[in-house]
Amino acid sequence: MPDQNEEDDTMNDDAAPVLTPKAHDPETFSDANAAVARLELLYFEATKFLLTQFSAAVLGAKPQNRIRAFYPEIRLLVTSHEKTDSRLSFGHVAGPGEYATTITRPDLFRNYLVQQISLLMHNHNVSVQIGVSDTPIPLHFAVTGNPAVSVPQEGVLEFSLRDVFDVPDLTTTNDDRQWHPHAQR
Repeated sequence: MPDQNEEDDTMNDDAAPVLTPKAHDPETFSDANAAVARLELLYFEATKFLLTQFSAAVLGAKPQNRIRAFYPEIRLLVTSHEKTDSRLSFGHVAGPGEYATTITRPDLFRNYLVQQISLLMHNHNVSVQIGVSDTPIPLHFAVTGNPAVSVPQEGVLEFSLRDVFDVPDLTTTNDDRQWHPHAQR
């Protein structure tokens, strides 16, 4: 993930410098409640950053940088078939591998996440790593649920939102990122 004001090599547009929130190193957890609390904090910080930057952009001129924040991520490494209870329809993975998935709105899914993470830890005798993914949060998703903020229609601002913020791209929305072994980072 690029640090503040570093160039993002994945940009296909004009390669403007990218402003991101303060970077966080991944943390390892053996307690599901603490892991979910970390997911909630990372998501809150990322969306707060986007909202703050968006509010400033609406009131001023076009920002000089692209502005980007990333979803939090759960990652675990399973090295053995031992302890896998395949009778369960959840709370386990099929076999050894590195698994990762991004999480949106962990506050809404707290109970579910605590249950899933607890079962994964127990069933595979592993801890989980919570960190920041490389998947950007679209601005529109960051403002969802905040009645004080709305994203104006294209053409209302003095600049295109797509030139500054990540916006939803439904052509790439899918479930490919859910618990795949050997996930690439």
